[in-house]
Amino acid sequence: MPAGPNPLINLGKLNRLRGTVLIPLYPQLNITAPSLGRDGIKLALEGNTTDMLPQMVAQVQSQNVYMPAMITIALVKTTPLANLFKRQWELDSNIGDITFRSDASQLDPYEFSNCAIERAPGLDASGTSALLEIVISGTYYINSNLFNL
Repeated sequence: MPAGPNPLINLGKLNRLRGTVLIPLYPQLNITAPSLGRDGIKLALEGNTTDMLPQMVAQVQSQNVYMPAMITIALVKTTPLANLFKRQWELDSNIGDITFRSDASQLDPYEFSNCAIERAPGLDASGTSALLEIVISGTYYINSNLFNL
């Protein structure tokens, strides 16, 4: 008998239009699907949630309280939002706290603190790419139980 999907698990679905970045301090910079290229929004968290410290006969856990976060956004450069971001990093690259919603409704939103437009890696002005890529960096707090002293 061939293997098949487990009928007890609903795998859900993805919604390409759901991925958003909300920036309360600058709501005009909120990012939604109509302003995104095919690459959309990508989140990369750096480091470990817990470091395992080797000892003589075992390991000791040391939980971290934050992870550096990097959000890469593929904006369509022909939209007004792309120019708003250009003006923002020219004026003040600090954009405060942000909320990221992924393309899966089963995942709660991610909250990031102390965010900034870290870089805009480059611009292809050959007429063959509609993208302006920007990278936002911030702090993602984890292991909140550590603060319950």
